[in-house]
Amino acid sequence: SFAATYDMGGASVYFGSNEDKQNMGVKTSMAGFTIAVGSSTLSGNGDFDASVTATNLTLTTGDAAAETAVVDFASGTTATITNITLTGGAANANQDATLTVTDAIIAATTITLDDGAAGQAAIDVNTAADRAFGGTIDGGSAGEGALTIDDSDNGAAANTVTFSSNVGATNSLLSVNVGSLTGNTAGSATFDGTLDVTTLTLEAGNAANEATAATVTGALTATTINVTGTDQAQAIASTLTATSTISATTINLLGGGGGAAATAVIDANGDVSATNIIVDGGGADATADATFQAAADVTSAVQLDDNTGQAFFTLDGNVAQTVTGAVTGVTDGDG
Repeated sequence: SFAATYDMGGASVYFGSNEDKQNMGVKTSMAGFTIAVGSSTLSGNGDFDASVTATNLTLTTGDAAAETAVVDFASGTTATITNITLTGGAANANQDATLTVTDAIIAATTITLDDGAAGQAAIDVNTAADRAFGGTIDGGSAGEGALTIDDSDNGAAANTVTFSSNVGATNSLLSVNVGSLTGNTAGSATFDGTLDVTTLTLEAGNAANEATAATVTGALTATTINVTGTDQAQAIASTLTATSTISATTINLLGGGGGAAATAVIDANGDVSATNIIVDGGGADATADATFQAAADVTSAVQLDDNTGQAFFTLDGNVAQTVTGAVTGVTDGDG
C-alpha cells in the first residue's frame, strides 16, 4: 500500500488517504478530462473536496464480490461534468456503484445508471440547502438505477433539490425515493421535466418539521406510486404534486401510523390513468388522513379504506371532470 500527493494541472490530487490504493481525493478544481473511479477488475473510491470540471466521470465496480465504486462530492462543491456513467457489478448483489452528492451542485449533460447483473447503480442526494441538479438521468436499460433524495438537517424542514432535465425519459429508472421512514429523514424534490420510474416512493421523516414533498412538472409515468405519512406522532405530510398527467398501474396512499395528523396527499392536476388507486387512512389517529385529489379526469378503480384516519377522493377541477372506474369503500361507510 502507499500514499502520495502531487499536482496535476493546478490540482492537488492525492491517492491513498487511508493508505489504500483505491482511494483518491481532490483538494482544488480540476478541468477538462476523464475521471475513472474503479474499473472492470478493480474497485474504486473517489472523494472530491473541491469543485470538478470534466468531460466524463465513470464509476465501475470490479469483478469480485467485495468490489464497489463510490464517489462523494463534498458540501459546497460544484461538479460540472458532461457525461456521468455508473455501472453496477455482476459478481455480487453488494457490488454497487454509488454517487453521493452531499449538499453539492451537479451540472451534467447526461447521467446513465447501469445496473449490473447483481449490483446496482445509485445516486444519493443529501442536502442541507436548496440545490440544483442538472442533466438527464436514465437507466442503462429500462428499469435500472436508483435515485434517492433526503435531507441532512435532522429535525429541520427539508431543502429542495431541483432536477432541471428529464428523469427516465429514454430508459426508466428502477426507483426514485424521496424521504425515508427507515432512515428517519424527510426529502423535497422538484422535477422540472418528465419522470418515468418503476417505483416512486415518498415517505415523511420523524420530526415536527420533516414533511416530505415532490413536484413533477412533466408527465409522471410509473408502475407503482407510494405516498406514506410518518410513522411518528408528528403532524406532518407526505405530498406528491403532479402538474401534468399521471400514468401508473397502482397508486397507494397511506396515512401515517403515528398518533398525530400524519397525512398522505396526492394532488393531481392533469389526467390520471391507472389500474388501481388505493387510499388508506392512518391507523393511529383520526386526523391521519389520506387524500387523492384530482383536478382533471380520472380513469381508474378507486378503493377507499377508513382506518382510524379517513380516506378521501376529492374532485376539485374548475371544469367538468369524468371518473371512469368504480369508486368503492372497503367496508360499508368507508371513504
